[in-house]
Amino acid sequence: MDARASPNEPESPESVTLPRRHQARTWLVRLVGAIGGAVGAWAGYGFGAEVSGVLLGVVAGANCAVFGALIAGSLFDALLKRLVRA
Repeated sequence: MDARASPNEPESPESVTLPRRHQARTWLVRLVGAIGGAVGAWAGYGFGAEVSGVLLGVVAGANCAVFGALIAGSLFDALLKRLVRA
């Protein structure tokens, strides 16, 4: 605990360490999200470029990358929660 903090204040988030298992799960979810984002960017760019050209390809690729990362990360996180609980 920090010497300047009062005893009633909670510890800062920087001083709290998570268990190794939770850290590994967090990094796995981030990795799957990154892979989902890369696949989404590739597919979105291909679709947008085919429909209207490079500019729409870049916009669609960025949109699909964000959406793919969110969906893949959240689905994988939900799957891990169910597997760990079972």
